Amino acid sequence: MFGFPSTPAPIWLLLFASMALALPLSAQRTWVVDDTMSAGADYPDLPSAYAAAADNDRILVRRGTGQGYQLPNGLTRPMRILGELGTPKVVLLYPQMGISCAANEVIVISNFEVRAVGGDIFTSIANSPGLVVLSQLDYLTVRQIPVTPYRAHRVVMVDCRVTAWDVAVRCFESNLWLLNCQTRGLAGGRDSAGAVEVKDRSFLRMVGGTHVGGDGLGQCLPLQPGAFGRSAIYQAGPVVIAGRAQLRGGLWQRYNPSCGSGSNTLRQDGIEVDCFSGTV
Repeated sequence: MFGFPSTPAPIWLLLFASMALALPLSAQRTWVVDDTMSAGADYPDLPSAYAAAADNDRILVRRGTGQGYQLPNGLTRPMRILGELGTPKVVLLYPQMGISCAANEVIVISNFEVRAVGGDIFTSIANSPGLVVLSQLDYLTVRQIPVTPYRAHRVVMVDCRVTAWDVAVRCFESNLWLLNCQTRGLAGGRDSAGAVEVKDRSFLRMVGGTHVGGDGLGQCLPLQPGAFGRSAIYQAGPVVIAGRAQLRGGLWQRYNPSCGSGSNTLRQDGIEVDCFSGTV
């Protein structure tokens, strides 16, 4: 369903088992969202469909006019929100809000290009004891921190592409799976340590994918020395990598070339380790 890559069977058996525990037996209904209200549509916007839907229903979002659809302010009920298949993907506009899934429940968001509405931190999965699955999502607009799990019990990202000026994914006190994803930090700002940061007793399990740290260019407003190159993963908590993941640190810089000076061919390590005592 989510396009998992080929990996050793025991890993995926455990993953499927853990997901199955959270999945209900069946969805009750599929609601169709289309801002043109063409034949078969139920609502022109996502908040209306979300309010009408029952727990564990599906919401299918059509491309419609192509202007995009804004999520409701807060996702707290088990639901599947699925973008219509095709190219380009349906645009999902994400406001400053969080996702929180109850224990033994699941929220799935799949097949969208995600863009933020105001602010720099979005797709925050916060205080969530259930399972949140982000599948085939593209975060291509340059933002500070596109995905931020915070005290999230299980967040599974599958076939997602995340590009950010600073940090692509930063997790705090969370369990995160990155399965065949692509993450990239662009500039390696002073406040970042990697494209993917595993902080405050978080646990990352990674299978496949490509992950690239930022090129220590820093921001040049005003002109200032740039940060050094950043790693693909900053590890301050346990990390398990299974399968052939590509990890590449960013280039080291002294000044941002776009501001008029600086260049270097040295590259940061793929993983920077700063584990707490007793972690591996």
